[in-house]
Parts: sequence; structure tokens; C-alpha cells
Amino acid sequence: MRRLLQGVTASTGGGYKREEVTFAEDGWARASSRKGHPYTSPAAGEEGVGAEEGQTLYPEGDYAEHDGEAEDLDYTQYYTEADGEKAAEGEGEDGDSGYLEAESPVAELEDEEAYDYSYEGAETQEGAAEDQEGTNGPYEEAEADYEDYGVDMEEKTGIEEEGDEAEASVEEEAAAEGRGEEEASQSLEPFTLSQIAQRVHVRRVEGKGRCLYTRNALAPGEVIFVERPVLVAVPSLNPELWDLLNELNGETAFELPPIWHLAALCSLTMLDEEAFNVCLDKWVPDEDSEPSQDVLRVCGYLEGDIDARLYERLLLVWRYNSFGHHTETQGLVLYNRISMMAHSCEATACWHYGEDDAFVLRSRVALNRGDEITISYIGDEELFKSTNMRREKVQGWLFTCGCSRCVDPVDKARGFRCPTCGTGSMYFKTDDEVTTSSPCSVCRTVPVDATIEQYVTFETAYADRLADTNKNDMPDAEMVYEQASRVFTRHWILFQLDTILFEGYRAAGDYESAYVHQMHRLEYVSAVLPLPSYSLAWLYEEMGDVLWSRVQAKGKPYANSRLRIAGRHFEDAYNLLYILCGPEHEYTTAAATKRNKIDELTTDV
Repeated sequence: MRRLLQGVTASTGGGYKREEVTFAEDGWARASSRKGHPYTSPAAGEEGVGAEEGQTLYPEGDYAEHDGEAEDLDYTQYYTEADGEKAAEGEGEDGDSGYLEAESPVAELEDEEAYDYSYEGAETQEGAAEDQEGTNGPYEEAEADYEDYGVDMEEKTGIEEEGDEAEASVEEEAAAEGRGEEEASQSLEPFTLSQIAQRVHVRRVEGKGRCLYTRNALAPGEVIFVERPVLVAVPSLNPELWDLLNELNGETAFELPPIWHLAALCSLTMLDEEAFNVCLDKWVPDEDSEPSQDVLRVCGYLEGDIDARLYERLLLVWRYNSFGHHTETQGLVLYNRISMMAHSCEATACWHYGEDDAFVLRSRVALNRGDEITISYIGDEELFKSTNMRREKVQGWLFTCGCSRCVDPVDKARGFRCPTCGTGSMYFKTDDEVTTSSPCSVCRTVPVDATIEQYVTFETAYADRLADTNKNDMPDAEMVYEQASRVFTRHWILFQLDTILFEGYRAAGDYESAYVHQMHRLEYVSAVLPLPSYSLAWLYEEMGDVLWSRVQAKGKPYANSRLRIAGRHFEDAYNLLYILCGPEHEYTTAAATKRNKIDELTTDV
């Protein structure tokens, strides 16, 4: 343990940046199996951030499939009245959700020059859908008890209608309008409120609050709807107020960053009645909270009559319902229907941004009519971690996640090496501060409590050690990795160490070693979170980049076998990105361009 904790003190980044290979050529033809897929996307895909870091915050919705009583909420009247006016809609970040399974590629290094690469079914399989959301992980159905953390507010806005009769009125309206619903679903133009109502409906579920459900069967990658933001809060919205808030925060730090106060005050002073009512409809922990000292202090400096209670409530609305802006570091965005979606660690939907911060929501997996639409409130890096880590992260939204992945008795992201046989894996799960273990995957031994406790101690030490491990000291990183491999098998700590070593070897031009660690990363994510995600797509793309760089570094004629493998990785990346953000998105076309270049370089044997 002493040796484990020795080493450099430089901080590390658990994440990684894409290092693209640039080609001048344009895209390549899509395989015939995709010819009928009409959806495109002009925006950049993003992923969620933590609550305390300006992340997407959702007050309502579900975090796992729930079989409890539910009532339909009808927003038809509200939608109809708002048609023709500026739609006040909500935005989000990238939370893929889809059930397509990719078999993890397997590779072996037989000698210095060649890879024996065994690849099996790595293409995205469309249709392995489930009823949960999540941005990266295997999701299975399960029932769970949920904390009632939401307070519904439809009655206060006068837009709620209940029962099957309400849903029927929406369908009749759609038929009467004679509108081509399929055409609308393919467009990336923001939907009107009535168009959104024809695609989805809101239901109140006991113990969960309001959740969003699809009215139609959806294919992976299909556009569900596109929603405008209610408000985009950035410093340029009111520079003078922004300067004042930063000055006050500099004197005595606010409990919440200044951007939250800017968003609340701009909501109070700049929105029309319709958009303002959308804000008041959002869930907050306590609608009647007394104004905080921060709110009272700001009110004391502002000229004009500011209702301190409304200011406090709007501050909470943004705290629990907004998304971090995808380009502005200091920026928040609030949407309408988007914030009705529940969280799941295996989400059924994903998103990216359209023009003017529009939120483009897509199905991540195949969905049946009536299935719940969920997203992940946390980013891929957190989704790749164990259940106890993910649950700790979502505590910022005041609930304990009960999605199918979190209630699964086997936590696939927390594997330990069996001390009995030394080969198999034991998977630990912590519930209510009690940690248990699955039997060893090889010898079926179940560890005693003392062994579990010792392994948990090791786990904590290695998690702390990650902060002092980075690619700038590769011998140290290799030493930590070698020791960690004796404790862990499939574990999120090993995944992060593989990330550090991959980045280090790639930067040093050792593409062979980089390939090995990238393969480990792909195997981990394919086992832990096989649904479409931006991170999984970029893992494949980076794998192709590494193989291409290795071919170039050899300084000899292109090796067709290596190029074909690289092309396969680029195509896997393309297939995933096609689902996540459509064929026109820059991410998708970048992968297509690389695959096209590989095709040109590959010669007939």
C-alpha cells in the first residue's frame, strides 16, 4: 500500500481529447441498409455535466421503469393556444440512450509487426431496445422504489387535463390537421407545441412525478422532437447585471455561482407571461422557500421592485431544471418539455444541439408506443463508473437512482480479482452502505466480509491515487496499472488508468502499446455500457486513428489488413454517430471521411 501511494503529484484528467486524422476528401456512400434513414442533424453533440458544475438539472421524471399507477396529463389546450407564437422549449445535452449492442473487438499482438485481430459483430445492432435511459451502460428492466422528490405544478398553470379523453383529443387534432407527422419527425426545425404533443405525452407517475412517453414507435436515431429554449442565460444577456453579480460574489461568495442569479433575474424581468409561466411550472424542492441571504443581498443593490420570494423560487428553478450551455462556459439554458424527462443510467434517448440552442432529441434505441423517454443527467465519464459512484453523483438532484442498471445485483463496472483462483472476477455492489459480492466467475467462491472490506479499502486508495497519476510520468502510470491489475479485473479505475496509458503512448508515438490499452477501453465500455454514446463512438474512431498512424509510422507500403481493421473501426464510429446525431453532423461526416480515405488506400490483394 505504501508503494501504491507514492509517485508524482501532478493532477490528471480522467477524460481525453480526440486526436483526429485529417483528410481532404469528403464523405463516403452510406451502406444500403441505411438508405431509408431520413434524419439529419446540423448541431454538435454534448454530454451532461455535474449538478454543482452547471449541469443539466431535472426535477421531474423517472430513473427506472416503474409499474406504479400513472395518469396522463394533457397539454393540448396549452399547445394549441401557443401555436403561431414563439415556442418556449427546453434544451439539453448529450445523453444517449439506445439499446444496440456492440461485441467488443479483441486483438492480440503476435509480433512487433503484426496484429492478429479477431473481430466479432462490432456493428451497431438496431433494435435491441429496452425501456431505460442512460448515457452509457447496459440497462435492464427492474422495479424499484422511488423517493417522492417532485411536486407537480400543472394545476397552477391551468394547462392540465387528465385521462384518456385528453390523449384522444390530441390524436383527433393531429388527424384533423392532416399534417404529415413523419415529415415533422424528420425535420430539425423547432417543433410547435402542438407538434410536440403529437409526438409525446406527459404522465404523472406515483413516486416519480411527471415523465415523458412516446406516442409512436421509434427507430434508433429517429428525431423525437426539436425544442426551442425558454431562455438562454449568458453574461451578454445583461452585461451590467453580470458585472454587479460578480462584484458581489467577489466580496462574499454566493452559495450558487453568479450565472444562476443572472438566469433567475433575467427570467423575472425579461420573459413574457407565457414563458414566465413555463418557469413557474418547473419543479423545485420547496415552492415557498424564504429568500436566502444571497437573494436579499442582491435585491439590496438592485434598483426597482424585485420580489425576493419569486427571485428565490426562480433561482431554484434554474438550479434543478437547467442545462449547462454547450459553448459558453458561463451559460445556462432552460427548456420546457425536455425537463420533464426522467434520469436513467441507461437512457432511451440522446440529444445534440441545433441552431439557436435548439434541443434535438433522438431515440437512442428502438422504442414501442407508450415507452418512457429518458435521458442521463450525468456525463459518460460518470456513467462508466460503478453504481455507488453514479448514485452519489445524482444526489445533487435530490433522488437516489433506481434505474434497472442501478438495481441490477451485479455491478459490471466494479470487478475485483478473485483471491482464491486468481483468475475470475467478483463484482461488488453497495446498497445502503452495505457491500456484497457476486460469486467468482470462475471458481464460484463467495468472499467473506473481511475480504470484501479489504478490497474496498484498496479500491478507495487506488481511486485517490488516480489524482496523482498522469501521462507525463509513464513509468509511474505503468507501475500503478500493474499493481491495480492484481486487484481489479473489469473496474472503472482500470478503465481510467487505461485511458492515461493510451494517451501517453499515443503522444509518444508508440502506437502498438496505445492500441493495446485502447482495446482494453473498448472491451470495458462494450461490457459496461454497450448502448450508443459519443464516448463509445470516439473510442472506435481513436482506435482507427491509432492503426492508421501505425501504418504511416512503418514507412513501408500500406498493409491492407491493418487498413481494413482501421476502416472497420471508423465505420463502427460512423454507425454510432449516425444514431446519435444523424448523417449530416460534423462528427458523423468526419468518421465517414476517414472510412472513405481508407477505402481509397486499400488495394486489392
